[in-house]
Amino acid sequence: PSGISFTDGAFTGTPTETGTFSGIVVTANYGAGLIKTKTYTLEVLPEHLFSWTPETPTEGNYATFTALGGYYGYYWTYSPRPGEACTTASYSYSQNANLYFGPSGEYQVCVSFYDAYNNVITDSQWVTVENVAPYIEYIEFYQEPSFPGMAVYAEVNFSDEDPGPFACKVNWGD
Repeated sequence: PSGISFTDGAFTGTPTETGTFSGIVVTANYGAGLIKTKTYTLEVLPEHLFSWTPETPTEGNYATFTALGGYYGYYWTYSPRPGEACTTASYSYSQNANLYFGPSGEYQVCVSFYDAYNNVITDSQWVTVENVAPYIEYIEFYQEPSFPGMAVYAEVNFSDEDPGPFACKVNWGD
């Protein structure tokens, strides 16, 4: 792959592309006519081993995570609350996992799986979960009709994933 070279019996450099590269031939000359040739396959993994949609999940909703490689034995975990490490199992053992996020914040998501050589590969990333506006169930106004100088009262019932206390402001448009 680009960015890698084989010099003095070692691969050096940093790959600039990902994928499986087969047909890498290494020839060793032991002298006195002893030559040994072996063909290798090199797999270069991406920097991160999973992606998700939507790119920025919102609180109180699910996001779908997809491992970008691996062969079997997928194990997904994630943080139960913003700012914590991966400790909660998702109970998804496939290449995809649907994870639920509570309040907004930064959640860690982790995946482990086996590669073609039975090595365990792991990756973790931080996912930003956005805050959403509260859900307004109803607004009721009292003392209708009203006249200049009269007090008008409003009752608002709304819910939010974030912990309270909450304040509500009514914009009368004036």
